[in-house]
Amino acid sequence: MKSINKIIKEWEKATNALAEGFVKKYWGEECIIDMYWIGQEIGDILSIGDYYFDIDRMKKALELNATWEQLNDYYWLEVEGEEKPNVSFKNYVKYGLKDRKQIKNKKQKINIELNCQFGSDFQERSFINSLEMYIEALQSLYITTHRHNKIDVNIKKEKVSK
Repeated sequence: MKSINKIIKEWEKATNALAEGFVKKYWGEECIIDMYWIGQEIGDILSIGDYYFDIDRMKKALELNATWEQLNDYYWLEVEGEEKPNVSFKNYVKYGLKDRKQIKNKKQKINIELNCQFGSDFQERSFINSLEMYIEALQSLYITTHRHNKIDVNIKKEKVSK
């Protein structure tokens, strides 16, 4: 049986190899000299220029064969986004940006129509907030089922009587 120190050394070697493969794929071989583990903690957070990745994201990007655009877009969604992305990196890569933009556009259109129709009355605002939560749930359903079941979520505005 191997000693724990030997197992840790092998894990560190494999982790460094995975990080190097990640950097080669997305930045090029010349950037390997610019990568380093924050706090010299192998397997924690890798720094490459202005980017920081944990080992799970590097592994998942390589497993999914994510494009540079997918990796970069999702990274900045997480870092600078107004809200945390409500879709995993895996689903983001699988379903693409096009579907996400369509969903966001539908949500914005509904919000604009509802704001024009109802104004700022408290009860109406509460209704709008509930509808926004419903839309987010539909987004989640759409993202998780669209590829497998070919379900398309069509949100129709219905006239609400007061």
